[in-house]
Amino acid sequence: WTLLQESKVWKAERHDVAEQLAQKGMRAHHSQQEYKLVIRYYWPRVFATSLAWAAGGFAFYGQKLFQAQFIKMVVPGATVLEQMLYILLNNGVALVGYYCAAALIDRPWCGRMQMQAGGFFMLFLLFLLQGALFSTLENHSGAFQLLYYLSSFFAQLGPNCTTFLTAGEVYPTGVRSFFHGISAAAGKVGALAAAVLFSNISPRAAFYASAGAGLAGLLVTLGFLPDTTGLDLHEIDRMNRYLLADQYPNYRGEAVNPRYLSLFERWRRYDAHYHPEADFAHKELQL
Repeated sequence: WTLLQESKVWKAERHDVAEQLAQKGMRAHHSQQEYKLVIRYYWPRVFATSLAWAAGGFAFYGQKLFQAQFIKMVVPGATVLEQMLYILLNNGVALVGYYCAAALIDRPWCGRMQMQAGGFFMLFLLFLLQGALFSTLENHSGAFQLLYYLSSFFAQLGPNCTTFLTAGEVYPTGVRSFFHGISAAAGKVGALAAAVLFSNISPRAAFYASAGAGLAGLLVTLGFLPDTTGLDLHEIDRMNRYLLADQYPNYRGEAVNPRYLSLFERWRRYDAHYHPEADFAHKELQL
């Protein structure tokens, strides 16, 4: 009673996979062959979700680490209460970004990948400006505040809201928690790296480092992260059944629709067998 119960859909699909693998003399319970197959197919996604989460953690938590230094630059000699009010304002701006992300993330014209890429781009741009104009901004507190608060906004309307979600949607049920855990661990490594690095460099260098993290996150998102907005995640499980049964070329459904694949996956021709009409007819026969 202390364990979570698997859904009926998941149990049924595992049963089907077990039957297909048994016919090939293979075991269904996370055999070595299964791990080889899923890693060979999903490694670009693991690379994307892990590195993006690490970059997001570096930029977001790094930003929080030099909050006190930012306040000292904007309001020299601020009292403890004034510092807390500035932190509250920054958190309020971030909260608005979070609610904007919740409102937009399921919109087809926005979605997960576009939101994450847009957030990383804005973090790169804003942190780069704060680093490049650091000497000037020290004497213009209003402009400094605007850029800094905007970076908090786009951290939420971007990677801090999307990285944990995409890492839970681009993998089949059987290995989802495993790869999500790897991605989350990478995010913590990114946050830890920021904590170690920022304590040994100047505030200006910290802004440049955060800009670099934003650029890295942007590139890996654009190149390797598929957009699952609008995709029935059951299709990823269907595709995985074919993959485990060594019948991947016979899967022609929406999980290999170019719309739901990354740029790298399209280059690797993961969509070579996509044929929605044939897949629909096949599903009709299965029913």
